[in-house]
Amino acid sequence: MGPLSWQPGLCQTCLEGVFDSVLLKNVVARCQVRNVALLKRLMRLVAHRVGTPFNAHSVVRFLKNQKAGASVETIQAYLDHLSAACLVHPVSRWDIRGRTHLALGEKYSLCDVGLFSAILGGPADVNAVL
Repeated sequence: MGPLSWQPGLCQTCLEGVFDSVLLKNVVARCQVRNVALLKRLMRLVAHRVGTPFNAHSVVRFLKNQKAGASVETIQAYLDHLSAACLVHPVSRWDIRGRTHLALGEKYSLCDVGLFSAILGGPADVNAVL
C-alpha cells in the first residue's frame, strides 16, 4: 500500500470529527452546556463574523430576529467556554489615542483555519480568516 493520496472529502470528515469531539467533550461535558444547538449556532456565527467586532447583546438581538431566544449571560458564558476550550480567541479593541483597551466590541477569531472549514462545511476562505 502506497502513500495516502489527497482526498478532500476525507479531510473535511476528519476536520468535522475533530471539531465535534472538542466541542462535545471539552465544552458540553465539562461546562455542562444544556443547549448544544445554540452553542453550535453560536460557533457558526463566530465563524461567519470572524474578525468583526460584536458582543453578546448583538448576538442576542440577532437570535431574537431568527426566532431563537437566549440571554446575554448565556451567550457570554458560551463565548467564555469556547475561549477556554481554545476554539475561539477574543481580541479586545485598542484605543490608539487613549492607549487603553475598550470595554465593548471584542473581535473573535478562530484558533485554527481548519475549524473554519469544519464549521462552515467547505474549504476555508483564508483571506477572511486571516
